[in-house]
Amino acid sequence: AEGARGLWRGVLAMTYKAVLWNALMMMLKNALEPRRLATPPPTPPQEDATASWMGRDAFALDSTTAKLEEVLSIVRRDRAAERVLCLERQMQETTQDIHEIKKLLCQLVESSQAAPLPA
Repeated sequence: AEGARGLWRGVLAMTYKAVLWNALMMMLKNALEPRRLATPPPTPPQEDATASWMGRDAFALDSTTAKLEEVLSIVRRDRAAERVLCLERQMQETTQDIHEIKKLLCQLVESSQAAPLPA
């Protein structure tokens, strides 16, 4: 019943209460929680270029590239062969359909020639 002035007093009081509560909780958290250890410095970079990585010796890039190209060519060839076989099967089905249509048309022509025309 105090109007806008009372509303703003309530908002100010709730904000003040929230800030005090958060400050108290952070103070308790910092007082009760053990200190964190400092982050250790990063590992210095290795100077040896042929050093092992994850327990494995480094390998030659030339032989690896050649082997990867060989594997990829086999994979690509298999996909291409599969596509060619699919196309050949579709062509065979289409050829059979065309032969059936041709037979039906021949039968239609023969039946129309055999039947007398109405006068």
